[in-house]
Amino acid sequence: MTEPDIAYGDLTFQDSHPGQLAAVATLLGLTPPPVDTARILELGCGTGFNILAMSQALPSAHCTGIDYSPVQIQRAQTAAASIGATNIEFRCESIQDFPAPPASFDYIIAHGVYSWTSAETRDALMTVVERCLAPNGVAYISYNTYPGWRSRIVARDILTFFAQPGATPEERVRQSREGAARLIPAITNPDSLYGQTLQAEVAPLLNAPDYYIAHEYLVENNFPTYFQDFAAHAGRFNLQYLAESRLFANSFVLGGDLRKAIDDNAGTDILRREQYLDFLIGCCFRQSLLCHSVAPVSREIEAERILPLSVSLTAEILDTTPEAWRIRTHIGAEFTVDDKPIVQVLALLRQHGPAPVPAHAFIQPVIEALGMHSLAALGGTIIAGILLAGWSRGLWILRADTPSLVNAASPNPLACPLARLQAQQTNRCTNRLHRTVILTPDEQAFLQQLDGTREVAPGPALARLAAEGFLIA
Repeated sequence: MTEPDIAYGDLTFQDSHPGQLAAVATLLGLTPPPVDTARILELGCGTGFNILAMSQALPSAHCTGIDYSPVQIQRAQTAAASIGATNIEFRCESIQDFPAPPASFDYIIAHGVYSWTSAETRDALMTVVERCLAPNGVAYISYNTYPGWRSRIVARDILTFFAQPGATPEERVRQSREGAARLIPAITNPDSLYGQTLQAEVAPLLNAPDYYIAHEYLVENNFPTYFQDFAAHAGRFNLQYLAESRLFANSFVLGGDLRKAIDDNAGTDILRREQYLDFLIGCCFRQSLLCHSVAPVSREIEAERILPLSVSLTAEILDTTPEAWRIRTHIGAEFTVDDKPIVQVLALLRQHGPAPVPAHAFIQPVIEALGMHSLAALGGTIIAGILLAGWSRGLWILRADTPSLVNAASPNPLACPLARLQAQQTNRCTNRLHRTVILTPDEQAFLQQLDGTREVAPGPALARLAAEGFLIA
């Protein structure tokens, strides 16, 4: 596989965090390994910041990242050394040659690998998961999917058409972007289905980051697949499909007309249901969880599976009234919430700041706030239903980890070392909940100073960093 010279960036991916993977697995009847002390492997880790952030928030876990690029592994090792990370190792190895013994990892992550490698490497990836995943472990694999990528293939063909083979990676990105910019206004029939599709797929790429165009559209290998074919591939390695990492992306939590369409046309088989869902929504990307084929998966969700987990707010609260709250989810969807139980949970989460709140802690306050004292005996079941509904709508996530953070700053505040390192180069920093937070220039500069040695007066910047989950003391 040809390696683009344009680095993909020091990115982190919230949906790949083991705390979230374990929560989904728990919901579906499995007993995944404890996250706080887990053995975590990332295949194709790039510059390592995704798993490095996990190692910092989970100091008792042991993390391993591998990548075939010596340049990217050097960057990962340098970053880890600069922040004093001791529970992580980075190794420059190919997936095909990875020598880990059987059942040596509880969670395996492969983000941005499966669709962007050769068939041999995809087989090697599945081989590693089958061999190295603990009996009750969970693997996360992201990949591009059809039917959504059918139209994006045309966009990819256009970009590669303009990129000259002998040019440098930077020049190829510039050539492809400039060529696409000339092509869009010259489309002969912009109102046709083809013209509208082309504009929708190509126009956003004109402002996309260079690394995204280089790795997603100009890279030598990019092989989308249908979900059913991915699941069949996993099955050949004694692995079964568990769910999508984002709960609300799963067919088994949908309601309304979409749920009825799936019920009527895809039956009860989970693989047919998920594939049918992709046809309905034009899915172009999945973040699928796998487990061993012998694992006893159950999609009949029961309250007792939810109550041992913790709840972490992911939606941004835009506005509130006594009757309704306006929110924005972390994928950008905005809507009004007027369901009283949901609003009550949002209010309680906001009071607790960034730290995850145990699910069972909501039972008494929510029952009392809603005046449901006569149903106190059913409090656990009621709260579990409310939490599941909010999770499926993207308001919060349930998680199975206890990230290391504090809600209030000490006189000498200490911020996450990795976030301080990120703030030296970007305003997009990863908090202890593995979420990317966009900081103002003042907040970005202030974050770099919070090394625990300085006495800091309270102020808006410190309050924001505390509220966003960056502080560990």
